Amino acid sequence: MTASSAPPATAKAPGPTSIVDLDRSLAAHPDFGDGAAIERRCLQRLRGGLLSLGHRVPVLAGVAPRIAADDRALLAILGDPVLRGAFELDHGALTRRWPNRATALAGYLPTVELSAHGPCQRLAQPPRSAWPAHGPAWVWTSVDATTGPIAARLCDLARDAIGALPLLPTEHELGALRRGADLLAELLPGVGGTALRHVRLVCITRQRRVPGDGGIPGALFIAAPRLNSASDTARTILREGSRLAILEVERCTPLAATGAPAGRAALALHRSLHMALFAAAAGTGGRHVRLSRARHLATQLAASGPHLTPHGRRLVQHLTAAITTLSPPP
Repeated sequence: MTASSAPPATAKAPGPTSIVDLDRSLAAHPDFGDGAAIERRCLQRLRGGLLSLGHRVPVLAGVAPRIAADDRALLAILGDPVLRGAFELDHGALTRRWPNRATALAGYLPTVELSAHGPCQRLAQPPRSAWPAHGPAWVWTSVDATTGPIAARLCDLARDAIGALPLLPTEHELGALRRGADLLAELLPGVGGTALRHVRLVCITRQRRVPGDGGIPGALFIAAPRLNSASDTARTILREGSRLAILEVERCTPLAATGAPAGRAALALHRSLHMALFAAAAGTGGRHVRLSRARHLATQLAASGPHLTPHGRRLVQHLTAAITTLSPPP
């Protein structure tokens, strides 16, 4: 066969080594991928916010500084849906210079017990961990809304998100969650590990289409049918867990000017790249479509100019380089 009659070379997808290296590289980035580093910045933000609240809200003057000095207590608040949500409301009020409206935490902190687990996790009966080998996430089991204000608020948040309380999981569904987490950790130990770390609460629902965290910080909503496939479960954990992680990044250091659509586009770019990486690692379809979407978003964001903060521009550059690595050669 002559050179002129030889069949044209076909484009090859990135090999296993490049996928492994990209997974490690993304997870090692100190600003956008290292789960432990992201969590440390979250704790610093929480500590600073509590100290500010202690200065401005009389009922928190004693308790807020004490909690701010205790990393274990800070972690409990960070992982508790009700307390974390209240902190975000108060932090937003202080940011807008409305200290008189920073009253959400004042209704809970003076009397709440903070230990290794937040009060919401202690309400769930029977207690169940989502994936004990991979992260702190707990599963919504049964919560009695009549046991106090935190239980009532937690149930209200769930009803606002999905119109009902999450399902009481079966042992089969609990096993499916763990199998999905194991698969994700096997395929993508780097970015998968970060995603698993940032899910605090798993809610199983009947709905096939569910909202992101539904207004419940750190929550992953997953439709029961998605638990029938370990691949679907792993994909959902990565999509939602990585979204929760990048939202924490954005809370600590904004990616875009307030209200600018570039912020949403940056989050969408992050999601598209991670889903393309999962498809490549799992050998499933959809990688090319997601990469195409990611390239389009990266091009748009590169032209966003002043709408992105310097932190946001660094994220886009970081993700654009990853797209190039994951893309098949011409």
